[in-house]
Amino acid sequence: MIAGESVRIYLFVATLGYSRRNYVPVFLHERQSAWLQVSVPMRI
Repeated sequence: MIAGESVRIYLFVATLGYSRRNYVPVFLHERQSAWLQVSVPMRI
């Protein structure tokens, strides 16, 4: 809830290859801009 209002959230879940750690950012939408935003930190 944000300011007393229910908000739908979307999780992008990935398991990193070598470390097997989970990477789970949260978004308020499923638009392409969200997926592109997620892919940048994973390239490090």
